[in-house]
Amino acid sequence: LPLLLAESAGICGRVWDSGVALCDWLGEGGLAIGDGDLVLEIGSGVGVGGIAAASVGARVLLTDLPEALPALRVNATANAHRCAHPP
Repeated sequence: LPLLLAESAGICGRVWDSGVALCDWLGEGGLAIGDGDLVLEIGSGVGVGGIAAASVGARVLLTDLPEALPALRVNATANAHRCAHPP
């Protein structure tokens, strides 16, 4: 996934190793997310986990602190074409 990182947002503005692992796991079918299943991502940061869930069919609500939202919005918009239900 192409993502804008936001170092000015502190810990919210980077991709954590756990986010990369989640993307890999979802991409390999590690969790049976079907079309339209609901996912709430609390502490989305740059959105890697939620965008990955949306790319495999989930309806996702991304949340985080105010300082993380600009990059999160950019990333959700930039990756919307990958998702049946853009976050």
